[in-house]
Amino acid sequence: MEHSLDMAQGIGVADLAGTPHFRLRDGGAGYRIEYEAPFATGGTELHPFSPQMMLALSDFRCHGASVDSNAACDLVKIHVQLKGRAEFAAGRREFRVTGMSAGILFHPEGCSKAERYPASDRQQALTLICAPGYLRQLFADAADLLPDAARDNLFAPAMDFAYFDFPLSHDVALAAEALLHERDDAGLTHLRLHARALDLLHRFFTAGRPEERALGRRDRDRAAAAREHLERHYASPPTIAALAHRLGTNEARLADAFKRRYGMTLYDFVQKLRMDHACNLLRHSDLSITEIALEVGYEHPGNFATAFRRRFGMTPRAFRNA
Repeated sequence: MEHSLDMAQGIGVADLAGTPHFRLRDGGAGYRIEYEAPFATGGTELHPFSPQMMLALSDFRCHGASVDSNAACDLVKIHVQLKGRAEFAAGRREFRVTGMSAGILFHPEGCSKAERYPASDRQQALTLICAPGYLRQLFADAADLLPDAARDNLFAPAMDFAYFDFPLSHDVALAAEALLHERDDAGLTHLRLHARALDLLHRFFTAGRPEERALGRRDRDRAAAAREHLERHYASPPTIAALAHRLGTNEARLADAFKRRYGMTLYDFVQKLRMDHACNLLRHSDLSITEIALEVGYEHPGNFATAFRRRFGMTPRAFRNA
């Protein structure tokens, strides 16, 4: 498996062999990391296809622990989360994923990343781990398939640690589930796994994109301007009517353009920003829950607690104490 070692070493596979609660097995065409108590039960299969690309298939139940990893080279991780919730952070930058979601993680060389999993959550996820140069070559003539911020980071001289949400289409979810659940029954060979991984990569970046390309440049720019404005003012966001007026369009057109470009409504985007900032404050500040509720735009702590529980399945206090 000499052709695969570069990518395996890049994500620190060899370092896991002597780590408590992790058992590494060489399966010939791939690896399996088996998790042990008190960390988790289950494991992750790693299938290196080349020095440029590896597939990780995870299915485990965590007991409420965290893992630190350090990239030995720049990596781009295309992630599909089918079940469970997870957080990952580098320094004070935190990102969260929930079940039936997708995104792109940029993990620069030497950057230490912490991963946290809620106790008892079953994690089912698929990650395509790619060398940035591979994706730059892949998107050299199709850069418009990437969200603007992700494209800028991929082609930047120095890659930043960042995570970008991506719409999870029905086709991508089905392809990910097939790789996770049907590979044993179907008797998939290494070559077939590689073919399916490439198919998923294609579906990931092309699903839903014809709609976005059908948007005019003005509508695309307005959607981007709306996103930028909401990122600055999510604690006290304008009404859709006020935002549309500010951007020189009408409510329906702005709402449609934003949903088609970013895969979520304006309201859902504001809620995501509020909850992400709330989680960061719960982890890294001494503010009371009432103060955090006010900080992220809720006048009543009870409304904040209800919204937080609806999104994360636990109260803000339980999240802080986890």
